[in-house]
Amino acid sequence: MSKKGFFAGQLRLLWRFLGFFQPPGLRLLHVLVASLAIIQYLTGLEAHTGPAYKGLIRALCTDWHVIAGLLLFALVQAFVVSSLQHRGLRTLFPYLWGDVTRLKEDLAATLHGKLVPPRPGGLASCVQGLGLGALILAAYSGTAWFVVWVLDVPATKPLIALHKTLVPLVGLYILGHGAMALAHFIIWQRKIRRP
Repeated sequence: MSKKGFFAGQLRLLWRFLGFFQPPGLRLLHVLVASLAIIQYLTGLEAHTGPAYKGLIRALCTDWHVIAGLLLFALVQAFVVSSLQHRGLRTLFPYLWGDVTRLKEDLAATLHGKLVPPRPGGLASCVQGLGLGALILAAYSGTAWFVVWVLDVPATKPLIALHKTLVPLVGLYILGHGAMALAHFIIWQRKIRRP
């Protein structure tokens, strides 16, 4: 099998795997938001913290970062609303109601080296809720900074500082959430391929 065929097969399997947790519309939003968030993170590194020269690559990264950031702002809102409609506030944030039973069980199992399947109010759901929160804060702070910058209001520096503080949380979330999802995906693949 070619690399292209293998990759296409893996994408089909990933789409099927995500189907256990999300309806097709939410899955599509998830893929779009995740892809744009990763690209935003990478272009933001060049646009905001890149070398001190003003070259074509830096200008393109900055332009892309702004344009895609505004698109991501809209997609994040749709994704959060869809996620809350699908899962519910109490599933993603059970601790706000004092319900930490499943979270404690999942944490204990994880600390003993067990990979815990996602379940309402469990570790994966709580991490997803925190990730949605970080994503909202990063999207809103970036958009607020852009609006203030366009209007030439003096509050640009505090807003960009806030945005730069929040974005690493999204980066950590992408790494952690992505790694755990990949681990679950690999284990699931092994189970379905057993004779």
